Amino acid sequence: MMIGNNLYGAMHANLAKTLCGVGRGSNASSIEITDLLPHPTSSSRNISRLYEEYQIQLIDICEQLISFCLIVDHWTEVHTEEYILQLDSTKFVVIDNEPKMLPAFREQCSRVGCADHYLNKQLQHAFQSDQIHLNKSTIEKVACELVQNIFNQVKKVVSSVRHSHQQQTFSQKLQTKTLNDYSLIEKELLDDICNYLEPFQEILDAVSEDQQPSLHRVIPLRQYLMNKCEVKEEDSATIIRLEVLLACRIKNAWHITDHHRLSTILHPKLKNFDCCIDEKEKLINVLKQEFEKHKLIDSSSCTNTLHLTQSNVQSSSPASTTSTTPKRKNLYVTMF
Repeated sequence: MMIGNNLYGAMHANLAKTLCGVGRGSNASSIEITDLLPHPTSSSRNISRLYEEYQIQLIDICEQLISFCLIVDHWTEVHTEEYILQLDSTKFVVIDNEPKMLPAFREQCSRVGCADHYLNKQLQHAFQSDQIHLNKSTIEKVACELVQNIFNQVKKVVSSVRHSHQQQTFSQKLQTKTLNDYSLIEKELLDDICNYLEPFQEILDAVSEDQQPSLHRVIPLRQYLMNKCEVKEEDSATIIRLEVLLACRIKNAWHITDHHRLSTILHPKLKNFDCCIDEKEKLINVLKQEFEKHKLIDSSSCTNTLHLTQSNVQSSSPASTTSTTPKRKNLYVTMF
């Protein structure tokens, strides 16, 4: 009882000391106890005040941004509109190509499909799909049964090994089952498939670069893979089926946009566009359109500058009638 009384008295003393300290530190003549209590929805009554202060600071920073990148889950425009960050045609969004993602970024931005996702999806079709839904009414059959059989056999063996410890002794039944799966694999065909897929792994590593720009690489690498998919005389029937399917899927499903074309032609080492002759005509048309846009912008800028120059000359020396038209910068100089 004595310990309880001492503890109870100490708690009251600390509370009284704290309240007196708050009273001395306050400028008000009277204090409402409700002002000292935290809001029921927050552990601190200062959270709202701090939020408003930091929000103003963040808005000031956002107003000065030239470019920005949003990396959040479940993002919507509502979350950023109060910070003056909005989507428009100058904003680029790199996403995968799933049906739910495409309509979400169809407007108010420049959408660029993920090349890594495009390529992975076609490989997934080749090794795991029985058929491909091209649209609501068209279905394409995947005729790669032998390749898919080997893939499933290898998958079983790998799964058995991954789920067992390195030093664990297999039971006789498990050993027999794993060895049976392993013996069913056609080693020569497996080697052919692995050799054929080596360029695909190289391309996936190249387009997955996260430290350097890779948009200009897409067209050359895509064409490189299509060249690798050309049928050769020494190829087996199974590899030929795989080549034909992937060549068709890469050509039809791996989409190229004007952004890819411009980024390729503006690269000093790729501006001749010898890597893909089929795309050259499209690129020339896109480049012409960009030239026309720049001409309009420069023409408008020159006109405004000329009017301003004439006004300044007339106001400073009315007798002078000479004006100089600003010389338009060569667009190639700006590009390279």
